[in-house]
Amino acid sequence: MDEDQHIKKLINGDQKSFEIVFKAYYKRLYGYALKYIKDPIKADDMVQDCFYHLWTKRDQINPDKSIKSYLFTITKNKCLNWIRANQIRLYHNEVWKYSKINEQLYQIDFLENKEDSLFEMLYQELLVEIENLPEKCQEVFKLSRFENLKNKEIAQELNITVKTVEKHITRALKQLRSSLVCFLI
Repeated sequence: MDEDQHIKKLINGDQKSFEIVFKAYYKRLYGYALKYIKDPIKADDMVQDCFYHLWTKRDQINPDKSIKSYLFTITKNKCLNWIRANQIRLYHNEVWKYSKINEQLYQIDFLENKEDSLFEMLYQELLVEIENLPEKCQEVFKLSRFENLKNKEIAQELNITVKTVEKHITRALKQLRSSLVCFLI
């Protein structure tokens, strides 16, 4: 029986044909994946995923196309996706380490200069974060907190509803809490 017949049987769900295709291509796909991944266990996982994909998507296989190129394409794509995901994971780990270093530097500065330094840092950071708020949100927040206007007065001055004023203040407070979390701990 030739390969084309095995592919047609595989498409129809024949497990024996699947096993024949598996045995015919596993080692070559493993070697191919190993060139990308450089980790034998991960490379094996990629090839296993490739054959899982072949079995679950067998009804989408074009029997007139080469099964060999189909399998190698799937393996290559799975390896590249894993490499991309791994690089993103490594990047986020580096960012996390960097943020932890900054957090430790803030703590050192706090211990050295205690209250005055911390209050000044918090105040300066607060001003910067207020400037980062969206324009309307910033305007409402400043009127509320720096000019001590009531929500109704702000609504009248800016020609918006009281509900909109409340939403802007809520949004500003949420964003400021999130941005200044290192000071709140």
